[in-house]
Amino acid sequence: MSGRIKYLAEGEKLEIQIKMHAPFLGRLPLISGGLSLIFVVSAWLIWTAGGIFVITILFSGENIQDIIPTIIWLAFWLFSDLLIFHFILWYSFGKEIIRIDSGFLLIRKDIFGRGQEKSFQLDQILDLRSVGTFTNKNSFSEWLNLMGLSGGNIAFEYQGKTYRFGIYLLERESRELVDKLKPLIPNKSAEPKSKMSKRISYLDQDGAIEVQIKTKKQYFLLVWIAIFLTAWTSVGCGAIYSIIYGKGTDKPEDIVFAIIWLGGWLVGEFWLGYEFFWRAFGKEIIKTTSDSLAIRREILGLGRTKSFKLNRISNLRIAGLFMGEPAVFKSSVVSGLSGGNISFDYNGKTERFGIFLSEPEAREVVEKIKSYLPANK
Repeated sequence: MSGRIKYLAEGEKLEIQIKMHAPFLGRLPLISGGLSLIFVVSAWLIWTAGGIFVITILFSGENIQDIIPTIIWLAFWLFSDLLIFHFILWYSFGKEIIRIDSGFLLIRKDIFGRGQEKSFQLDQILDLRSVGTFTNKNSFSEWLNLMGLSGGNIAFEYQGKTYRFGIYLLERESRELVDKLKPLIPNKSAEPKSKMSKRISYLDQDGAIEVQIKTKKQYFLLVWIAIFLTAWTSVGCGAIYSIIYGKGTDKPEDIVFAIIWLGGWLVGEFWLGYEFFWRAFGKEIIKTTSDSLAIRREILGLGRTKSFKLNRISNLRIAGLFMGEPAVFKSSVVSGLSGGNISFDYNGKTERFGIFLSEPEAREVVEKIKSYLPANK
């Protein structure tokens, strides 16, 4: 178990303390580029100073023409400033405290000894499990989960709702913690919450199965990407035109700069184009044969297939994003271009598929595929 997790046990009482990642000199798990919390603090100070400067102008008596937009901006500034401040405090001094005492599970997010505690009766807790975080709605609550300000990698059902804790735990840490808690909680399972999504289809062929998972359509995001891609393409084409016809590139250094800029533009063009077509027309195809499992991601019939020997596959499971894992914060995983909410172990590595599946969807897909694996025949 990780050194940031501490156990205090006494009879049937148990207290678990989970410290957030060590802050000021370490790399934040949220930021894949290696930016430390010092950078976040510096940016927050600049952002705070900017807001205070606007406020002083607002109350200095000077004539401000756009008073309403300024007030709207200040409202956004205040909300984001407080959110970032809470983020800094949470990663510097925060911890989760999970206790079992007198027939209750008690969960508190604590900063300097302060925090609201939620209580749950042990005999009403269903299906305590290590599942990770499922991102499939692009809602504000999911954004807070990615920030590590809410949610967690351990879930349970309670009075018809799903509750979570264990922020930024690694998968192995999450499993070990669940194993510690389960003996103290009555073992009950919850009924599946929903039926299979229409974007998932099955084809049973002579003892094998093919599962097709269409990408989750987020139409607002698709429109935004299309608009941005159009503008980005226009700017790049304009730059190419200028280079070909010598407009604004009379000096050699101007030509060198334009070529370097076009290299960056081309990378962005391919990335945006791929993201648009994947979100609009992509699908995952998972197919079993007598001895292998094939996973294919394709766009309009074009794609790449990875094959895995069935006798080397183990522990096929539901596994959302475990936010403590560094690989989770690759932009391709967060944006839904790779990864997935179903995983299995293969030759010492963890492989994933089922991008943006909800937990009930992932559970049904796992159950379908498991029945075709050798260990379940």
